[in-house]
Amino acid sequence: MNHLRLIALLTLALCSTANADMTFSVTGVGKQEAENVMAYLVAGAYQLNTDATPARVQKLGLRIEKDIRAALEPFGYYAPVISSDFQPDGENWRVQVSVDPGEPTLWHTLDIQVLGAGSEEKEFQDILADPSMHTGQRALHSQYERTKTRLRRAAADLGYLDAEFEFSELVVDPRSHTADVRLILQTTERFLFGPLIIEQDVIKDELLARYVNIQEGDPFSTARLLIAKQTLYATDFFSTVDLQADREDAVDGVVPVYITAEKGKRHRYGLGFGYGTDTGYRVSGSWTLRRLNSAGHNLALDARYSPIKWNFNSAYIIPIGNPALERLVLSAGTVDEELGDANSHRLYGSGAVVRVPGDWQRKTALIYIDETSTLGPETRHDQYWVPSVGITRKWSDTMVRVLGGFQIVGEVQASSTAVGLETSYVQATLLAKTVIPMSTRGRLLLRGQVGTTWVDDFDLLPVSRRFFTGGDNSIRGYAFNSISPPSADGLALGGKHLLVGSAEYAHTVRGPWGVAVFSDTGNAFNSAADSLETSIGIGLRWSSPVGMIRIDVAKSISDSDRAPRLHISVGPDI
Repeated sequence: MNHLRLIALLTLALCSTANADMTFSVTGVGKQEAENVMAYLVAGAYQLNTDATPARVQKLGLRIEKDIRAALEPFGYYAPVISSDFQPDGENWRVQVSVDPGEPTLWHTLDIQVLGAGSEEKEFQDILADPSMHTGQRALHSQYERTKTRLRRAAADLGYLDAEFEFSELVVDPRSHTADVRLILQTTERFLFGPLIIEQDVIKDELLARYVNIQEGDPFSTARLLIAKQTLYATDFFSTVDLQADREDAVDGVVPVYITAEKGKRHRYGLGFGYGTDTGYRVSGSWTLRRLNSAGHNLALDARYSPIKWNFNSAYIIPIGNPALERLVLSAGTVDEELGDANSHRLYGSGAVVRVPGDWQRKTALIYIDETSTLGPETRHDQYWVPSVGITRKWSDTMVRVLGGFQIVGEVQASSTAVGLETSYVQATLLAKTVIPMSTRGRLLLRGQVGTTWVDDFDLLPVSRRFFTGGDNSIRGYAFNSISPPSADGLALGGKHLLVGSAEYAHTVRGPWGVAVFSDTGNAFNSAADSLETSIGIGLRWSSPVGMIRIDVAKSISDSDRAPRLHISVGPDI
């Protein structure tokens, strides 16, 4: 009984001291400042009983004012005038906070220097030339902290691991509304990379070292360590990678690099299904043997089928040079596809060197093709070699609903009677796409494609080397690959040249749903006198989990008798 009485008394005591809820509203400052003030107030966890005395309310008001001052200082306001109005709201309180931020504090003296061995490094000089702070600007703490962080990060990336701030001061004078900064970074001798100490049995240590691309004696860099780790993961050889290079392990300024790695899964499988008005239904499957041997070779098989095109490709990939950026690809496969009123069936084998020296990917290839071309009633068989050089660059801000980005793909190829073909030709193509944000909801998509062929006898050119256009990704008022110069029998058998342009405005309506209006124009032609085909249309867009789904209705305006066409496609904009 005594225990029950004690519990009851404690419960009554707790209830009698229960604190009311407090809600705040802030006026008189900008959005960012108000958000920071509210964050301080929420974190304050103030306690005020519903029957609090005026002295208690006044004391709490002073604490709230102190917190608000602290919230405004990072924005350069050190002398605000603050008033708080407490209003009872049933058993709770509503607090209206009015703030006059006052005159902002401005940067006055900015003494930012890098001294010592690294003082002339370009990375430091770039920071000093643009420290984000300027005399007379409002003194934002974030600018000071950002400059300090940039200097510290640059020191680590350049190998000045013992760099220290001799002075790191931000001094504010509230009376004169000025702030002085003194940031002086002292750098000592630059540290160097030591030997690579590798523990793994997945690939040859020599190959792993080439992927890492860190040589003993190179200037130490934390950024290069991060890139090396990301590169090793990107090989798909490893399930885990641990890369350590600690200052504490350095001897005479030399830092050894410890690398340990575990095997990843050797096999990767893929299975896909899709539909588009160009191709009808699509089925695809792939298998990759990521790690064929300790030399880092891998094998990839890929098969795709649709009613108008089927193909099988095998690729044997060998890392060469800097293996993260260079590879030799040996391929073989077969393709059967409908092109307008023609058909191409070909077997091929190729060797290609792919390099990515910077933002651009370069591909140099030599392809052997055994092709049977069916051009209306005529069937031709060709066996020939095609050397080619191609470049690619691609960037986008996201993978699915692209708000900004571009893609450029160019290629030059050639063949001649000297390597098996019955006629000689040179062909150049260029594809460019870009997505430009127009507003928070709108995007402008532009696409251009050009191609030209110099050929001795066009009638002897294999059908796969000819140009066709029309369809989901070209001129949407026409069927897939239906546009090309007509033969004497009125058949679409391909042209020497290609010119296609498209402009589309897409607007998000709600969530993943949007609408689009577009215009496409172009032609595959043999003569510059040939007219362009043009269509306009409207579309529905759905940014689905599997990619952008487009449903378009397009109408030709250059051929008014042609019926509107429905186009359905799935895939990225870039």
